[in-house]
Amino acid sequence: MAADSRVTVVEHPLVSTKLTHLRSVKTGAKQFRELVKELAMLMAYEATRGFQLKETVVQTPVAEARTLELAARRWPSSRSCVPARDGPKASSS
Repeated sequence: MAADSRVTVVEHPLVSTKLTHLRSVKTGAKQFRELVKELAMLMAYEATRGFQLKETVVQTPVAEARTLELAARRWPSSRSCVPARDGPKASSS
């Protein structure tokens, strides 16, 4: 299957662990909802990793500081983010 640049496969230990707990029959409804929220946050971090930044200057209580912020106010909506099907590959140690 050809790689689709609009899809991000998330291979991260925290995502894999949360997916494991999400899938478990031992997971109650409240914990399931909490895990879904946590997964959404982790996936959003990964999906937005490539967003362009621009330099800006802000006045802090101590001094002026050069810092970074998102370059675009509008976020691209065509990019999907999905967890890896089998999770990250285990290291063979």
